[in-house]
Amino acid sequence: MPAADVRPEPRPEQFPFDVAGLAKVGRGRKAYWKIGAYADADVPAGGQGGLAFDIGVRADKNPTTSCFLLLFVREEKETLGRILVE
Repeated sequence: MPAADVRPEPRPEQFPFDVAGLAKVGRGRKAYWKIGAYADADVPAGGQGGLAFDIGVRADKNPTTSCFLLLFVREEKETLGRILVE
């Protein structure tokens, strides 16, 4: 049985803001803190069609610089894109 993927919570200095009040989505390496969402005005109720995604942040694994990733995630599974912020 493989060991569980346990990562420590990010240090406060990794983010230029407080993540304590944000909703954490997912577990392990794919987890992120949701900071917002975007939904195209043409998305009908139920979310089918159009463009809709969450915007979140995740601590980067860079050991020399405190960075974080700005993520664009659809349906909590598919990462549409990411921006590394130093």
